[in-house]
Amino acid sequence: MIYHNILIPYDKSDSARHALVAATRIVADDPKAKLHILYSADMTDLDFMMLSQKRVAVDPEAADVDRLRGEYIDRRLADIKEDAGALLKDTPVEVVYEVECGKPADAILEYSEKNGCDLICMGCRGIGALRGVLGSVSYAVLRSADAQVLIVK
Repeated sequence: MIYHNILIPYDKSDSARHALVAATRIVADDPKAKLHILYSADMTDLDFMMLSQKRVAVDPEAADVDRLRGEYIDRRLADIKEDAGALLKDTPVEVVYEVECGKPADAILEYSEKNGCDLICMGCRGIGALRGVLGSVSYAVLRSADAQVLIVK
């Protein structure tokens, strides 16, 4: 197989699930392949969560923010593992789950480069995107990635 190290940006959208299934088909005959399931956590979600739950005072100490950030990332990681894991139960390749913080396109591009991914297999649009339109994240990744990009409907 030509691709051995595939990154799948994953946000639990139908489009991301389709991309994950497509990636598993690509590596189905390659036991040395590796799938990277990446969730990009927009830290505005964390800010909103902290403010809405009133868990952080107006002037939080750095340790509290770091702890809450870690808890948030751990919850996202467990959620993605559960959701994607259901689709990967019969996949005979190594699977790595990661949560990165920041703008999704930037996180995807940085992760791909850092981990030497030879393919980014992603959905055409994420949660909340307009139907029939290439999402802004998939468009930005397609335009800027050094790795090859497969956009899945």
